[in-house]
Amino acid sequence: KKYATPEEILLEFAEVRLEVYGKRKAHHVQRMEREAALLNDRARFIRLVVDGHLEVDKRASAQVCADMRRFGLRTRREIEEGNVEVRSLEPGKVPAAGKRSSGSGGGAAAADADTGPKGYHYLLSMKMWMLTDDRIAKLEEDLRRVLAQLDALRARPLRELWETDLVALEEALDVRDKEALKEQQEADRLARKAQPDKDSELVNQQCVLVLSSSFEIKRVRTGEWKAMRGRGGRGQRVNQVAKRKEAVNGEAGDGAEEPGDGADEKEGDAGAAEENEGAQDAISGVFACHEFDALLAFTNRGLVYTLQTLDVPLRKRTQKGLDVRELVPELEKDQRITALTTIPQGALKKHGQESLMLVTAKGMAKRISLSAFNVVRYRKGACAITLAKDDELRWVLRATAEDLLFLASRDGWVLGYPLKIGFKSCSSLKAPGRKAMKLLGDNEIAGCDIARLPQSFIDAGCAAAAPQAPEPEAADAAEAAEAGEADEEAADAAEEEAEASEDEAAE
Repeated sequence: KKYATPEEILLEFAEVRLEVYGKRKAHHVQRMEREAALLNDRARFIRLVVDGHLEVDKRASAQVCADMRRFGLRTRREIEEGNVEVRSLEPGKVPAAGKRSSGSGGGAAAADADTGPKGYHYLLSMKMWMLTDDRIAKLEEDLRRVLAQLDALRARPLRELWETDLVALEEALDVRDKEALKEQQEADRLARKAQPDKDSELVNQQCVLVLSSSFEIKRVRTGEWKAMRGRGGRGQRVNQVAKRKEAVNGEAGDGAEEPGDGADEKEGDAGAAEENEGAQDAISGVFACHEFDALLAFTNRGLVYTLQTLDVPLRKRTQKGLDVRELVPELEKDQRITALTTIPQGALKKHGQESLMLVTAKGMAKRISLSAFNVVRYRKGACAITLAKDDELRWVLRATAEDLLFLASRDGWVLGYPLKIGFKSCSSLKAPGRKAMKLLGDNEIAGCDIARLPQSFIDAGCAAAAPQAPEPEAADAAEAAEAGEADEEAADAAEEEAEASEDEAAE
């Protein structure tokens, strides 16, 4: 069905909504009528027991149920089926003592499970200490309250019920919004308290990610560095690498020990050992990005993990970083992060021309569209490239089809070619790579990079790399040269055979 205006949709929805409210109102009326009937019969039952008209102590349950039926007490099923009349608490005709139901009569009444102890369980399950006048007063008060609510519900129109629910919903949403605002203000206050020197506004600030060889990573704001006026300076430290202590022997005079120096020397040796262990750590990568950027972390086994730059803890320049395994708990012990790529905010969802170039140590390469990584779940590993057992992923570079890929092998060979003719972008993460450079023996790729050159240079390179058909005259000359070479080879073979036959004859 098509609607001409939004108002028509609202009007039709209102009719359906009011119909549902009618069903809801009828359901609540029936529920409250059953509740009133149960309260009424509980009060009547206690009144019969208190006044001595109904004896429940030391009697068979069948006999008690028969007397309850005689006094007009209803079973739960009768109330559920609609017998919800509210009756007076004054007992009706009380049977004489000699005319009370006998055991056989009670047994006949108990034949029907609904009129036996099961049907009157809501009355017989009441404790003896509850069968008092105080309990009757409490039940009468509850009954009057339920009847008042029932009368009010019957008198209310459906539109008023709907409006009441909308007001209650609006009030509940206001309360939740106030609580959320209060929590956000408290979080902002704690954040400002923890970093009082930072701006209160959330800004996509530029930062630097520092990755060490011990698999520790940290995020450093670019404001931590001071601009240098000239070249040739020593620079500024970015990791907490302790200075190595100078050797004691040969630099401490004649090496004579003074009393009491033994303990100090041991402590010094222990400190030097610890500092030497710290000195073994080194910077393995530095990546400039923004704090709202996404991170793609690649392992040596070809897995990729999606992170956020804000997941990396903010540190000072010389502070220790965080173990990468705390950010990627699924990272196994035999795996390590070999490549880290920063992606601008929202770039993974855009279907642009940019892609990632994956290069392995054995010369295999693969170009994947950047949007293909959008399916990788947060902090969950996914296969980015299928590798051989003796190969590992080393480099991940951002590139486009107009870029050039340069590869350098360990034994000194260099290869470069345009990606548009060498590698076609694929969208499958699990697909294996293609041979990018031919390596002999145990040779491996030592380094690779992406070059962005002018379009004219790229077109010239593509034209030179494309196979061309030879000109007719050149083809004829080449065929003649090949024929001449074949005749010369045949003449040389005939001379060698003749010399061999002469030698045999002379022997």
